[in-house]
Amino acid sequence: MYQLGHRFLPGKSGNPAGRPKSAFKDNFDQLQAKQQMADIGTQIYRENYEEIILAMCNQAIKGNVQAAVYLRDSLIGRPKETVGIENTDNKAFTVTITAQESKL
Repeated sequence: MYQLGHRFLPGKSGNPAGRPKSAFKDNFDQLQAKQQMADIGTQIYRENYEEIILAMCNQAIKGNVQAAVYLRDSLIGRPKETVGIENTDNKAFTVTITAQESKL
């Protein structure tokens, strides 16, 4: 009764035992461990935020661009962009992007 091109017999499950009961628990345990790590990281940041910010400032002064961008974005926000769309001939669009002056 088995036909070529079919993986399973009609009416028969390809996984008769089903998903292992431990699969859900393993996934839940992994999520719980990730949440605990995030909580520990948050606690460390809250307890040491002044030292962390000072270290970021020192890194930015030494030329670490990522530290400088992080500080800029955290303190004054990301630069906003204005996008203008102009439809002059009803066929094509012209897009103009203008950067705003920095607040620094």
